[in-house]
Amino acid sequence: MITKRLSNKIYSVGLLMISSYIYAAPGVIKDRPLFLGFSVQPNIYFVMDDSGSMAWDVTKTKEAEDAHPKGTYYFSYEYCKKTDKQGRCKESAFLTDKYYLHDDYEEYLFNSGHLPSKISTTKTPLYPSTFYSSTEELDSQGYLIDDILQMCAGYNSTAYDSSIEYTPWAGSYSQSSVSLNSDYGYVPWNDLDHDGLYDKGECSTEYSDIVQYTSMSTTEKQNFRNWYTYYRTRKNVAKKAVGEVIENSEARMGMNTIWNRVRYSVSDMRVESNKTSLLSSVYSVGSSSGTPLRSALEEAGEYFKGGNSPIQAQDKGGSCQQNYTILMTDGYWNSDTDWTGPGDIDGLSTNEYVRASDRDSYSNTLADVALKYYATDFFEDNVLADEVPTIEGVDENPGQHMVTFTVAFGVNGQIVPNSSVSGQETDEDGMPLYPDKSFSWPKPESNKSSTIDDIRHAAWNGHGLYLNANNPQSLIESLEASIDEIESRTGTASALAFNSTSYRTDSKFYYAQFTSGSWGGELIAQQLTGDLQVGDVEWKASEKLDAKQPDQRNILTYDVDAGNAVAFRKNSLPSAHLSDLKTLYNSDYISFYQNAGKGENDFISDAVDYLRGERSREGASEGAFRDRSTVLGDIINSAPVYVSGAASSWPDYIEPGYISYMRSLFSRTPMLYVGSNDGMLHAFNASNGEEQFAFIPAGVVSTEADRGLHYLVDKSYNHRYYVDGTVEVADAYIGGAWKTLLLGGLGAGGKSIFAIDVTDPETITESTSNKVLWEVSLDSLGLTYPQAKVAKMNDGSWVVLLANGYHNLLDGKAKIFMLDIATGALLKTFDTGVGALSSGQCLDACNGMSSITVRDLDGNGTGDFIYAGDLKGNVWAINTFSTNPSEWVFDSQITYDNGTPKSYSGSQITPVFITEGQRPITTELVVVDNPVVFDVKTWPNQLLFFGTGQFLAEGDHDSADAEYVYTVMHANSKYNLSISSDSNLFAERVIKVSSVLVDGETIATRSIEPANSSEATFLYGYESDESGISRKMGWYLALPASGERIIHNPLRASDYVIFNSLIPEVDPCTFGASGFTMAISLLYGSNPGPILDFNRDGEINEEDSTLAGYQLKSPPAGLTRLGNDGIGQSTFEKPIIELFSPHTNEPNKISWEELK
Repeated sequence: MITKRLSNKIYSVGLLMISSYIYAAPGVIKDRPLFLGFSVQPNIYFVMDDSGSMAWDVTKTKEAEDAHPKGTYYFSYEYCKKTDKQGRCKESAFLTDKYYLHDDYEEYLFNSGHLPSKISTTKTPLYPSTFYSSTEELDSQGYLIDDILQMCAGYNSTAYDSSIEYTPWAGSYSQSSVSLNSDYGYVPWNDLDHDGLYDKGECSTEYSDIVQYTSMSTTEKQNFRNWYTYYRTRKNVAKKAVGEVIENSEARMGMNTIWNRVRYSVSDMRVESNKTSLLSSVYSVGSSSGTPLRSALEEAGEYFKGGNSPIQAQDKGGSCQQNYTILMTDGYWNSDTDWTGPGDIDGLSTNEYVRASDRDSYSNTLADVALKYYATDFFEDNVLADEVPTIEGVDENPGQHMVTFTVAFGVNGQIVPNSSVSGQETDEDGMPLYPDKSFSWPKPESNKSSTIDDIRHAAWNGHGLYLNANNPQSLIESLEASIDEIESRTGTASALAFNSTSYRTDSKFYYAQFTSGSWGGELIAQQLTGDLQVGDVEWKASEKLDAKQPDQRNILTYDVDAGNAVAFRKNSLPSAHLSDLKTLYNSDYISFYQNAGKGENDFISDAVDYLRGERSREGASEGAFRDRSTVLGDIINSAPVYVSGAASSWPDYIEPGYISYMRSLFSRTPMLYVGSNDGMLHAFNASNGEEQFAFIPAGVVSTEADRGLHYLVDKSYNHRYYVDGTVEVADAYIGGAWKTLLLGGLGAGGKSIFAIDVTDPETITESTSNKVLWEVSLDSLGLTYPQAKVAKMNDGSWVVLLANGYHNLLDGKAKIFMLDIATGALLKTFDTGVGALSSGQCLDACNGMSSITVRDLDGNGTGDFIYAGDLKGNVWAINTFSTNPSEWVFDSQITYDNGTPKSYSGSQITPVFITEGQRPITTELVVVDNPVVFDVKTWPNQLLFFGTGQFLAEGDHDSADAEYVYTVMHANSKYNLSISSDSNLFAERVIKVSSVLVDGETIATRSIEPANSSEATFLYGYESDESGISRKMGWYLALPASGERIIHNPLRASDYVIFNSLIPEVDPCTFGASGFTMAISLLYGSNPGPILDFNRDGEINEEDSTLAGYQLKSPPAGLTRLGNDGIGQSTFEKPIIELFSPHTNEPNKISWEELK
């Protein structure tokens, strides 16, 4: 189970880069944010227990220990005279009748699954000190009951459990072909109360109830053989667990054993031969002797510190590389012969990283060793700078050091979770509740349970985690939890939202977060104070949702066959959803549920409850579901959208009654709409953070093994996108009435679009399914990254306009769809004809259309032109100015005469512009009237602003291709026929870089200059005028940094544009990516003047007038405008709100709807 103490903290990333992806037009789209995979690989060093007890095949469960308190297994046994209701001993006594062990005792002690032999009183006992109880300890046939119980998984967690599918070790191992016979078998565990915990009486104590190998089916025989080969002993379970983690990893990993018998140096697991060799080393580990944990952990620390340290050189990121040791054991430490130890490090050290709760007065403990190598800086600053990421309150040491994780298998100490004992107060993980307060750690003594508390103490002093595993599956999941903690990082990747269009005393902003590893999500409301200072947090949606009763949530989903929404409850699930959930039941849970006397319907009911937020079934035990850090899933690319009053600003004359409708919305409950990768669109009350309703699109439903709703339940879950697109909310005239419509897509999560009537969100419940108007998918619709748009067309119809996105598997072409706003029916397809499939796959030749911009040229509110860019660098224009829908065609198909369309029948479909090198366009275009050209010949005289680049697919991070920013004049098909910036029709701009010092940190700044000083300004037009002065169709700017690109929508503000660029980092110690916030004159590509604090001195003044951009040292997301008062944006690490000072009035013709 993922522990809660660190699950929301920031840790290094790039550990388990599971190669799960889909092929798409831009390349291979990964199932997680690209910038998470490119920080320095941490070093992870497994120290495996190879002591003699690891060969044991008996690991009694905690419940069995309580129910059968007989002392150490092969020493004195006690007879229980009185028991409680659970079979736990209330009064015990040693018996004098002795039944000595058979002389094949040693064989079946270390060979679980082998049927026991009757004990003998005539043969010489193998261990003379051993004695057993009288007939009450024997079954009816004279077999020792304890031997029978050991064959039951409830009593012995390493015994065979028929409800589990046992798979071979990771790597090249195949299914076991070991030859077994009737001497082998198991005792079924009948979990009568279905709680997953053993109670006395749930395992038979009769020899006759043993299920023998020869009576098993062919399938179960193979499963039993796999168990016998790969799971039967503690060491085999440990090998399975470590091998599973290594197989799925792209980290740097190595291993050693506590006796130093098998060792493999830390190596890059992205190299397959390294992975194969490490797995071979793990699988070769034997078992004998004692348990010298302290000297083994010290050796790990010296490995990191010494001459053969796996910490990399400065140029490869060693200065910020994190180092972890994961120490695994099944017993109490001992056998550190001739070991001198470090002394009482945690009692006597004055090191700044020693906390009060670390300290004790005992020398040479495991905790002393862990602290020594946590607090020590392994290398001087002239060798490696101290740049290891720090986390306040968790890991504050920037020097090269070792973090210790400990995993105890089948053993328990004295310290318990949630203790209120004075001096030993603990949290839910059994760790000190107050880090800066002294804690009473038990004195560790060799071979006693207090050494288990020392193992816990070592994890605390080592600033890692202590994980206690009581069965094979929990051991595997404990290791996975360790890796998840190491991998975890919390941040933001989407734009923020404001609750107003100008600063007020009650202004707030909202931003989403996600935590990699655990993949929890967050939506936060925070106050804004004077001068746009960030104030207090008002609420967190995850806390609200965690506290909400699952049965009280309003969750709807869509039934495609019925064509309507239904409540997301077990009894109303559509057939497709049932098939989705049955996929997991049939693959992983059928045996568990059948053995518990349950079936498919019970599983579906449990799974639905889980998806609704019920958490009692989460955990590591068999039959449990995926553990979640929060009910709210990660929110990555879906930006929260705030809606309170009117969602649009249509002119009143566009349809009857719009002003009245706007007035009726003054008191509408403010809402935030955001998609999450828990499979839902969430609607939160913006005032208090309570969820009003949620919607599960049918587009996320799938029977693929690693997709669909069932995969969210699966304990083997690795991150997938589900509802990852940003919604569009707009007012629209539907069926003779004004409504507010929400249009949602799935981003990388799928290929559908849905529409919900959110006019009155408080009335949306599970019984008002008619509020979900429709959900559709189309054959040539790709992944719905682009936002849909609402428009009234010139024939009077209201429609939804949608670009087809990426990964169109029908024909690979870029397209735009026009849908009926009330039904979602397809009305018209605008097919560019550009793009193709390769052998049915969407590879290099495949294309896709990015988000569209709808343009109203004459101010009557209707859509006259549609603009969009595609992945092949084409800019498209569709003329919809006519009142006749048959004349809505690509602009290149129209013949113009003096700026007036004369014919709409042309067959030539060509773009209005092609980018340099056909670099992809993945954002919306900003489109405005050209304020200096009024010539009717060049109608429609529009200026198109956009940038190029993508950051979606495998390989994008390493791309160093030049990307560009453009303003292009659209002047109808007579002038715009696939022109590109390599002609002399465009003025070139260049970026000059300088820097400023802010709080001791150097921040790069930028300014813009013309490449040719004579082209600082120019005349727009295609042809030279009568005086011979050349004219330009626009300007272009090459982004100067290697790999720099534009992937977020630009923000129009008067006669300039503000935008963020992204620069994937080549410095391994700079996380993921950085970028620049820039502003530029849309018309001439010049510095915008003092509109932002470009020089970061806290003021907007004349000193900013010669600049155009400043550096962001964390991956930036989109920009949001707070009217004429401020600009808000999210970087991965934090939101940034800053003052904004426009110096030009906004053109009246451009509405906010067009700007966002």
